[in-house]
Amino acid sequence: MKLKFSVVSLNSCNGCISTLVSLDVFLNLVKSAELVYFPFIEDSDPTTVKEDAELEYSDVTLVEGCVTQTSEEELLKKLRKSSKKIIALGACAMFGGIESLSQSDRKEPVSKYIAIDGAIPGCPPPENVLGTSIIALLEGRTLPSAKKNLCSVCELRPELEKFKTIKVDKLHPEKFPTTCFLDENVLCLGPVTREGCDAKCIKMGLPCEGCMGPPEGLDYTANVINFLSTLELSDRLKKYEGVIFRLYRPRT
Repeated sequence: MKLKFSVVSLNSCNGCISTLVSLDVFLNLVKSAELVYFPFIEDSDPTTVKEDAELEYSDVTLVEGCVTQTSEEELLKKLRKSSKKIIALGACAMFGGIESLSQSDRKEPVSKYIAIDGAIPGCPPPENVLGTSIIALLEGRTLPSAKKNLCSVCELRPELEKFKTIKVDKLHPEKFPTTCFLDENVLCLGPVTREGCDAKCIKMGLPCEGCMGPPEGLDYTANVINFLSTLELSDRLKKYEGVIFRLYRPRT
């Protein structure tokens, strides 16, 4: 019997689901599973709250985006009742994501309103991570995780002195980096972010912003705060909310 899948977007850019449908493994999903609810390809409003009787049972429901309105909260609760597993898809669903920089009062992760059974990280999830995760879900296996941080696989990884004080006063490098961003006084969240993205941003000359979430077993918000406390941040960066609020706005 085929597994039943649902794929739903809340408030988001649809980048995670766009990445999903562009993968070769998406064809495996279409052939191996039954897609019972997928508004993105049905040309319908993904936040429309259906009656319980209209929401078919799903073995796996992927949810992209964060909660910004009551209708999304209600939809999540209905999906929880009709789904065996709910997986948060991408940084917005996991943490609130880039929406956390908006002026909206609500930009909450899926887990604030319902219990989730796993998460696929990234903004959007890297193709290798997303593809491996979809195959694992189809085969009934545990989602892949990472115990190492991004620095462990970064080509710019420095040989830092123990207890060295790192001064940080920039968000972007002045030139294409050849050494660690932190050595160049540029804020990089690689030390508290899980590996798995192939350090694509860093290879393009941009520091890590942490969209992959924490290594396995760690609390991201606490680790980001602890990490920032070890840095000698400039006064400008101390006042810049985007340093931490890009993905980890404190919940009220």
